[in-house]
Amino acid sequence: GRIQGLVLSLERDTETDSLARVLEELRPVRFSSVEAFDRLPTDLVDAFEPTTDLALVPLVAGKTHLGLLVADNKFTESPITEETLAALVNFADAAALVLDNLRARREAETAARQLEAFLGGRKTSSRDEKPEQLLEEMLDHVRQSLEADRVFLVLYHPKHGPYYGVVRPWRDGKEPPPLDQVVRLHGLTHGVFQAGKVEVVQYPELRRRDGHRPHPYFDDIDTALGVPLEYQGQMRGVLWIQYQVRREISERERQVAQLLADQVLTAYINRRRVHRVQHMRQALEELSRAGSPRKTLRIVVDHAQKLLQADSVVLYVYDQATDQFDYIQSVYVGLTPKEWEHLQGATPALDMAARRVLEEGRLEIPDINHNQAQEVLDQATRSTLEELRVRSFVGLALRGQGGPLGVLYLNHCSFRPLGRAESAWLESLAGHAAAALERVRLLERLQQVREASRQVAELTTRQEKLEDILEAVVRQVQDIFHADAVTLYPYEEEYSRLSARPIAVGVWYPERMSEATVVHQDSIVYDVMENPTPMWLDDVTQDERFRARRFTVEEKIRSVAALPLRIQDRPVGVLFVNYRQSHRFTAEEQEDIQLLAHQAAVAIRAAQMRDRLGERAQMLHDLAEAARSISATFDVQEILELTVQTAVQITSAYGPDADIALVALEDDQEPETLVFRAAQPPEMLPGLMGGTRRIRLLGDDKRGITGRAFRTGETQIVDDVRGDADYIPVDPEIRSELAVPIQLGDRVLGILDVESKEPKAFDQQDREAMELLAAEAAVALENAYRYRELRETKGLVGQRTVLAFMGLADNMWRHSNQKQARTILETVQGVERTIRKLLASTGQDSPDPSAVERLGRQLARIREAASAIENKPTLPRLNPDVVVPVDVAALARDRVAQLRRNPRYHVVQFGEPAFSAVHTRGQVAWLRQALELLVDNAVRAVQDRAKPRVMVSVAVEESAWVEIRVADNGPGLPPEVRNSLGREFVYKPNTVEGLGIGLVLAQMILEVYGGRVRVVDTGPQGTVMALRLPIYSE
Repeated sequence: GRIQGLVLSLERDTETDSLARVLEELRPVRFSSVEAFDRLPTDLVDAFEPTTDLALVPLVAGKTHLGLLVADNKFTESPITEETLAALVNFADAAALVLDNLRARREAETAARQLEAFLGGRKTSSRDEKPEQLLEEMLDHVRQSLEADRVFLVLYHPKHGPYYGVVRPWRDGKEPPPLDQVVRLHGLTHGVFQAGKVEVVQYPELRRRDGHRPHPYFDDIDTALGVPLEYQGQMRGVLWIQYQVRREISERERQVAQLLADQVLTAYINRRRVHRVQHMRQALEELSRAGSPRKTLRIVVDHAQKLLQADSVVLYVYDQATDQFDYIQSVYVGLTPKEWEHLQGATPALDMAARRVLEEGRLEIPDINHNQAQEVLDQATRSTLEELRVRSFVGLALRGQGGPLGVLYLNHCSFRPLGRAESAWLESLAGHAAAALERVRLLERLQQVREASRQVAELTTRQEKLEDILEAVVRQVQDIFHADAVTLYPYEEEYSRLSARPIAVGVWYPERMSEATVVHQDSIVYDVMENPTPMWLDDVTQDERFRARRFTVEEKIRSVAALPLRIQDRPVGVLFVNYRQSHRFTAEEQEDIQLLAHQAAVAIRAAQMRDRLGERAQMLHDLAEAARSISATFDVQEILELTVQTAVQITSAYGPDADIALVALEDDQEPETLVFRAAQPPEMLPGLMGGTRRIRLLGDDKRGITGRAFRTGETQIVDDVRGDADYIPVDPEIRSELAVPIQLGDRVLGILDVESKEPKAFDQQDREAMELLAAEAAVALENAYRYRELRETKGLVGQRTVLAFMGLADNMWRHSNQKQARTILETVQGVERTIRKLLASTGQDSPDPSAVERLGRQLARIREAASAIENKPTLPRLNPDVVVPVDVAALARDRVAQLRRNPRYHVVQFGEPAFSAVHTRGQVAWLRQALELLVDNAVRAVQDRAKPRVMVSVAVEESAWVEIRVADNGPGLPPEVRNSLGREFVYKPNTVEGLGIGLVLAQMILEVYGGRVRVVDTGPQGTVMALRLPIYSE
């Protein structure tokens, strides 16, 4: 019993202890005296109680010491001789061989059992789970397979040392201390890592031998096996397999431990690689679908955190234009809102560090407390990071083709250097992120520009005012490019000048801009317009012209983009994009601004063309209305006054205001002398030419521009009268003048003169309008002169003569309008093609269909207005022998529908008759003319009523007559007028407009076809007039 529980320590002095010498020399020894027994361990002597002889024989197999054979003779009492000792040695060798075989078999069985137990770990490595979770599970399998109490894994960075540790399981459920407190610089872990060999450590003997003491967290461990971790020829860390009791570790167990450790490291690295590939693929997929910069930034920080297991990630957005970090647009993950707010409060320090990252491309600080960090980071930055519990971080610059986009920070709360693979993954993510961010920024900017272009094109096709379209353009430019102020000067091609009042947004002192009346030719605005390329000034102080510009000084402008707006080398304006802070115009931004500027140019040109076309059609309409009024009277003075009023109205409607209009006629009593007979405003007429109101065309006196037009018979347009030697001032503020001959055939009756205080106020369109008006005035004057001659002639002959003259005048006017209408129809077709081409050139794949449809409708209305003028039939010769059956109700209905297309006749309604068709015989054109004359009188009669009403109806009288009745709610006809209407021209009271010509003409037309005009009823509530015609039946 004493022998079975005997434990002998091997740590003995070979000089004084015979057992230690036997074990060291591995040779047998015989002891035969009490003195010799004293040199043996007391425990051994007490257990065997030798009397005379004692033999100690080592059990050795090969080079392995397996044990000790002890033999005595107290039972046989036979001496142990040399022969006996030799026999014991032979027996010990045989026993050692058997023991060695048994040991090898036991180790093999143990290794097989351990490897079999670890197979679960190898299966785990193929599951889809996080690398850290996989590592912990595999370490648990290693611990169970090797029947260990605890495992402790330490990973090393090749440059910065240990950075990651895992303990499985935790001692007493408590988290292990920080890695840098457990792994010492010259400790056991570092020794195993440096040596690259498996080492067995027994902590009690280690403490007794050299005083080494592990961290208290591991003071319950007796035996530990340190296994170096190597991957692809590079040392990566150390795995400690720990036992709380004394454990003899065989060589085979060491080999198994190394094999398992290699399996753990390989599985972890592979899983981490797969995990990163999955995250990278997912990140790239999400980046490719990101539709906005904000979403792109969020994807970057989320996947960067997952990819490198960072505690927090921050991405600061850099604005190249302002050379500032935009902390408002920046994003983060892993921080609380309060921490982010605190981080933003440390902007100056962070800005300095971020700029260093931009310059160097990368900045890695594994430990902010290290001397290296103190050389790079100032105290303020380190304090901020410490408050956020950040111990290590890496900053990476995001760069696109257009330059820096931002800085990406990955932060860890512990010591965490990045390996080469991790750095490569991070740089790859940063590169893809920069490309994606640049792409979505470009797409967003393009989308904004396209949307702005679409809105501007829609405004253009909706016939909005040019000022409203341009205001929309400048606001879009301001919003998209975050400009402080935007100004746009349209170029008025017809006047060869820039508008003095630009469209502006974001201007501090708009009233100062409105003070200007003209943009001077030496202005920087003209310089920009004449320069074919844009000007990009990041710093206006570097350009003398812009530096001294009044707008730059007053508005405190620091940077400006100045762009000439052109369509096919045709100037249409100038655009200024202004910034009050320093702004750098990137190549991408320049491209986008030019794209929107081109859209602005298209909008200006399209709107100008559309407006000019609409103005031209409206001008013809206004002239037609004016001609109707002028032709309705035989009073010369009334004709002249209507002419000057119409001249001011038409020229002011489509350009700068006309301030003065005059008509001068040749004096009947004094040839070669012009007399001013009408003026607008009328109060200036008495004072003209010093009160004489005359211009003598003979002698040395100035003839004036009016006289020059009379003598040459040619229209005179003077852009600036101050440079004209013939000019006779009628107002010191007048700057431009248009003088048009009132001409009938080769004979000049007088001059229509229009003047403006604006230079270059009149263009080709004004000229054409005034020449048409002058032609109408000439016809009206000629008719008035003829009427005056015929006034004494009574009866039907005189009336028919007047009718003939009126038909002649109408035909002359229609011929003139038809020529203009053909011109405008050709222009409509050309403008339609041009506008569609311009809309298609704005960068869109195709113009907006709804916008094109609206454009088509608007052009159709213009085309219809011109066609109405062109196609209005010239009256045929009035002939009672050329007649056809006419459906009276259909004629009245159609004519009312045609008249209602003109806003003047919107008050006219048609009442459908209750009977079927009734016919008369006549010429349709003349019957329509007669109806229009009655309708005109009715419309005039109700023009001052609050609710004007004119009703056209058809009635049958006495079964033999059919009447087209025109009823109005006007004031009625005075008795003295009623008795003579339709029989002769009468002068009516001042309260009644006109001379009664319309009814005379209508009466004469109906007499040709056997009918007449009659007054059905009249009174304070209105008048009913009728065209009475005989019913025709086959």
